[in-house]
Amino acid sequence: MSMRSVRTTITLLAGSCILAIIVALVGYALFAGMRTQVLVDAHTTELAGKAAQARLDAQAQAIAGTLKQKLELPLTLARGIAQLNAQSDASAQRHVPLDREAISNLLQQVLLDNPGLLDVYAGWEPNAFDGQDARYAGRTEEGYDASGRFMPWWYRKPEGGLKVEPLGPTMESQAILPTGVREGNTTCALGSALSPASSTPRLTT
Repeated sequence: MSMRSVRTTITLLAGSCILAIIVALVGYALFAGMRTQVLVDAHTTELAGKAAQARLDAQAQAIAGTLKQKLELPLTLARGIAQLNAQSDASAQRHVPLDREAISNLLQQVLLDNPGLLDVYAGWEPNAFDGQDARYAGRTEEGYDASGRFMPWWYRKPEGGLKVEPLGPTMESQAILPTGVREGNTTCALGSALSPASSTPRLTT
């Protein structure tokens, strides 16, 4: 074999080896790149999912907080009105001297100060407030029924402004509420209901 043939053979073998190494390196680089991209995509998707979940959790907590405040306000006001009515009784341990007009005005003011409320009321047993129901008999425009029982119900009129009427016979309801308790025995949020102030059902307390 001539020297020229040996050189050619060596050159071809060396070139083949170099080409094989280059192909292997390029293939590995492509594989590593694809693998890295898959890992990056997976990590990015995981981070995006966690970020989206965190945003949803934050929004849910904010909405829950807002709803809690909207539900707690009427309950707090209802408890406060009930406590004040109880203290206006002459036999109360911490008696607060309030007459019928003062309590009715208080209910009106509560409604004026809280535009989110639809209505507010207080109802007493016959002659339980001051024993003078007969004196107020028939004065329905002031929140008394035909017997003069003290049961003012202040509500918002559809055309605007406030109006007071007696609660009526529903005050004596013995119905069992969806919560399982008798109506009037506890403070709770009920289902939707209609009132003269709105044709849209609203949650009542």
